[in-house]
Amino acid sequence: MKKLLILGGVLLAVASCKSASYTVNGTVNAPATDSATVYFYNGTGVNSAIIDSVVVADGKFTFTSVVPDTLGLYSFRSKEIKSLGGVFVPEAGVITVVYTENEPVKVSGTALNDIYQSFADAQKVLNDDYSKAYEKFAEARKKGEEDADSLLQELRAAMDVRTQKYKELVKNTFESNKANVVGVTMAGIMAQEDASVAQIDSISSQLTAPYSRAHKTIENARANRVALENTSVGKKFVDVEGPALNGEPSKLSDFAGKGDWVVVDFWASWCGPCKAAMPHLKEIYNAYNGKGLKIVGVNVWENDKADFEKAVETLELPWDMIYSAGRGAMDNAATAAYGVRGIPTIMLIDPEGTIVIRTYNGAEVVEKVHEVLGEKK
Repeated sequence: MKKLLILGGVLLAVASCKSASYTVNGTVNAPATDSATVYFYNGTGVNSAIIDSVVVADGKFTFTSVVPDTLGLYSFRSKEIKSLGGVFVPEAGVITVVYTENEPVKVSGTALNDIYQSFADAQKVLNDDYSKAYEKFAEARKKGEEDADSLLQELRAAMDVRTQKYKELVKNTFESNKANVVGVTMAGIMAQEDASVAQIDSISSQLTAPYSRAHKTIENARANRVALENTSVGKKFVDVEGPALNGEPSKLSDFAGKGDWVVVDFWASWCGPCKAAMPHLKEIYNAYNGKGLKIVGVNVWENDKADFEKAVETLELPWDMIYSAGRGAMDNAATAAYGVRGIPTIMLIDPEGTIVIRTYNGAEVVEKVHEVLGEKK
């Protein structure tokens, strides 16, 4: 699934005076919010660390800290008030956060936060326009109206318009902010939009030093693209390793390139589309296992290895497994090696070890397996 905005939980490099400070003054316009805790993080992703927390009192909260040596997007959120959350740049000055129930959080008060809020406001307009088209279609479909099909076409057209305008918004914001952290953030978004390695290098080279190549999101996007190109159709498989279901060490090379066709399935226990693909994989496993086919599941992005083990048992998966630890795409050795950005990613490797198919659609792999092994059934 594509997310509309991927910022990455990383720091962006820029020189800063360590003695400078910033203050976040928050106003909470909603009932029953006193005593809620607001947590502040040194990034925006799942691996960001909590740097401090404050408690809402009389509809207000205040947080003061030193401007970091590496300036980037920080974030805040409350567990008690689910919709109270957002991002900010911890630059020197007073940063204002306003939360009003049922409305987006507003962040302003300093130059970079004002710029980023303008971007967020423009993005919201695009999202709202698409939401109107979706609500119109959903209501018609719910009522069984005859024009639902035509409204679906309108919805798809609205998504195309939204996507194009969003890309233009990101590019224009990038062009105006190449010398600051907002521009680096836009560069990170652009780098992840299916850009080639050459395009990512071009984007990175336009950033004013010391930003260039210092943004971890850009570096990760480049590494992801290199891995993707190195493991595309027609390339030899890349080895991955980890414990098998019984805990013993296992490698993809134990199976691939040894004379059998090998289906490799990157999956996770929490992934609905991954589970939906399992019956199709079971179909070809039952038909061709031991007759020229092997299936290897590569379990990734789990919170805990026990979740993987339980899922194998619950789903009654009979094929070989390799467990690869690491929750993030680039923190997981297997997905980093193959540039996997979404699961399921399913590959078919021929008997010599060449990748023949790489897809999100398991039916494509099943069809090819039937084609090459059908006479051996």
